Amino acid sequence: MLSDELRQPDRKALDDAVFELLGVATPGRRKELVDRLHYETALHFRQIRVVEIQKMEQRKKSNSRKFSTDELAADLWDAAEIADLTPVKEWLSNQPDATSALNIPNSSPAQLSAHAKMFDNETVYFGRERKDHVTCRFREEAELVKLLADTGVHGAVHVPGSAGACESLRKRLESRITSARSRFEELAQTRTGLSDKQSEIVDLLMLWFVSGRSLPTPGPSPSLAESPQQRL
Repeated sequence: MLSDELRQPDRKALDDAVFELLGVATPGRRKELVDRLHYETALHFRQIRVVEIQKMEQRKKSNSRKFSTDELAADLWDAAEIADLTPVKEWLSNQPDATSALNIPNSSPAQLSAHAKMFDNETVYFGRERKDHVTCRFREEAELVKLLADTGVHGAVHVPGSAGACESLRKRLESRITSARSRFEELAQTRTGLSDKQSEIVDLLMLWFVSGRSLPTPGPSPSLAESPQQRL
């Protein structure tokens, strides 16, 4: 089954243009090549998924290994097959309407007035003693800032310059985060039956999803399948 990306008309048009640049002049022949390319691509990723499932079954049968949270999270990171893993700050910067800069304090929790129409409804307070704060231009911007802070985004960020654009961006970001968390939770359940360990794995994956994953320096460390530690 082709992925959503490979079913998009603009993706097919792009690949068609590439084959045309490579010298394939006949439209019918280019279509055959594009279809074959997409089929082989889908087959390739299906084979990867099959291997992932085989690994899962091997782990279920093994009684001699225990994998760390980092190892389990790294194993699931690629298996999640999330199309867009751009860190949130970079994702924000890539939005064409995100042109206004502001700074989010590194304090928690972030708090807003419970009543959107009351006084001070455009200020976000940070920390239990509310010593830090960000005064926004409108409530929609304040709600976006609170979401970013709750997600773990701090420091300099770019947000839209209008209330409607801030609300739209907040909804898209919420959807993006909710979708990723749901996928990570689904996969974490396939690796361990311990709810605490599942939470640790999902929290680490969400940290990578929000802030970006830093790959470890290559070295002689054993692979996941060769870890000498005991299993859960």
